Amino acid sequence: MSPSRPNGVVNFFVVNAYRVVSEFVVISGKLFREHWSTFSLTFTVLRTAFIKILGNQYTGISSVFTTILTMLSLSELGFGTAIATALYKPLKDRDTIKIQQLMYFYKKAYYFVAGFILIIGLALTPFLKYLIKDVPDIKEDIRLIYSMYIIKTSVSYLMIYKTTLLNADQKIYIVKKLEMICQAIRYIIEVVALIIFREFLLYLIIEIAATIVQNLIITKKAEKEYPYAFQRPENTLSKPSMLSLMKDVKGLSLFKLSGTIGNSIDTILISGFINTSTVAIVGNYTLIKDHLYKLLMQFFTSVIPSIGNLAAEGSGEKQEIVFNRLFYISFLVVNFCSTSMFVLFRPFISLWLGSDYLLSTQISFVISFDFFLYILLEAVASFRTANGLFVKGQYRPLVTALLNVVLSVLLIKRYGIFGTIFATIIARLTTQWYDPFLLYKYIFKKSFGKFYVRYLCYIVIYLCGMMLSGYLYMKFTGFNMLSDLLIGIMICLIVPNAISVILTFKSDEFNYFKKMLFKRV
Repeated sequence: MSPSRPNGVVNFFVVNAYRVVSEFVVISGKLFREHWSTFSLTFTVLRTAFIKILGNQYTGISSVFTTILTMLSLSELGFGTAIATALYKPLKDRDTIKIQQLMYFYKKAYYFVAGFILIIGLALTPFLKYLIKDVPDIKEDIRLIYSMYIIKTSVSYLMIYKTTLLNADQKIYIVKKLEMICQAIRYIIEVVALIIFREFLLYLIIEIAATIVQNLIITKKAEKEYPYAFQRPENTLSKPSMLSLMKDVKGLSLFKLSGTIGNSIDTILISGFINTSTVAIVGNYTLIKDHLYKLLMQFFTSVIPSIGNLAAEGSGEKQEIVFNRLFYISFLVVNFCSTSMFVLFRPFISLWLGSDYLLSTQISFVISFDFFLYILLEAVASFRTANGLFVKGQYRPLVTALLNVVLSVLLIKRYGIFGTIFATIIARLTTQWYDPFLLYKYIFKKSFGKFYVRYLCYIVIYLCGMMLSGYLYMKFTGFNMLSDLLIGIMICLIVPNAISVILTFKSDEFNYFKKMLFKRV
């Protein structure tokens, strides 16, 4: 809920700016301390058991089918984000009728999505042979496995829509906490089942059952927090409100299309042009990247409602200052994370699974660089979402997606895995500059030239730190993988962070966080 306006010398903007950044650190830090270590450990154990017991064939199938269902989930069309944005004002004003109308509309939309995924997903079954180059030699019918993945995805939409209220009301930490606990328990059960029975179908049955149980628990929490919200309203949304909402959904669907294609096309192309075993090996790298992505996204999603409250004040100048600070801390975090991924992929994968699962240094580089570019602009995405800037520039993601697909198909034929991931990087660099341009034009109402210079500087700082870290790692390692991993960790803790501080210590953002840190201490 929006804070009351302070009196005296304390400016309302200062309170909101401090609140946005503080929630970014405190809420996500609490989640990490309390639950992320358990979640990560159990997930890593499950992945290891899956690979060691079932092998690359099943791992590759799982990655391909998950990717296909992710593509089908585009039918969600961004309803969740649009509804969450539309809920900010009714929650602030305690407009019960409007909340009921929005949630009833959202319920019907998600029931449609569940049915769409189920029907279209099953209709694609005859075309599986075109998506998998070499059908793996397994005892189960691959069509049955695919059907179970469809069921798992479709049932997840039947109840989970209720959690949107928690997200919109700045209580996403409740959702993430429950998700992590439920998933950690699920991973433990799956590991035990794999060790005892060694049956892939049993693993899928547990996945479906656990998805249903997790959604029930979270939706019951939402119903307890907002008992009035899920009653059927006397009147549904008015036609103007529905048309306005659908415009936002249209714009969001194109943004979601770009992100989904960018994250999924590599898996589908590797499966179609190479084989599913290679998908499994690449999947171990992208799994680490995706795991880290989910952690970092908790930071951004936790502050969107606070940014929304700040946006309600209508001052572009105030928002710009907060945005610059969020953009800076995003750079610091993703710079460290991406450099660590590049340096530590080799020793970590070797210790975890063995040298047979290693990819080249060039592939590690493009995976890490693509991750850096994607996360770096999440601050832009957060402000765009909080301000409801969905329709402006809605076709930019479509251009990104088409360029990504065309380049990926062309480059994978000649350069293999490296080519398809590098195509994603090219698509991002050549098109995503348009998002901050829109933010500066319509929200901050000024030229975005300074931002673009800062954006390029951050990329250069990252590349310099990554190359120096990689050079030092190669120079001081070569004993055994455990010592190499420890040395790599020390290098990553020092080098990229030191370079970032040295090159940005005169900036307003650095001084702001320095003062905030000293005040906290």
